[in-house]
Amino acid sequence: PSDGQRRRRQQQQQQQQQQQQPQQPQVLSSEGGQLRHN
Repeated sequence: PSDGQRRRRQQQQQQQQQQQQPQQPQVLSSEGGQLRHN
């Protein structure tokens, strides 16, 4: 259970960063893949 919560928290953080910089496709290599997915 704790593992699932931790994973969920990471996803939320990434989503927040995406919303803050949606016009920057080169935010971070790890975020770039997610930006495409969104």
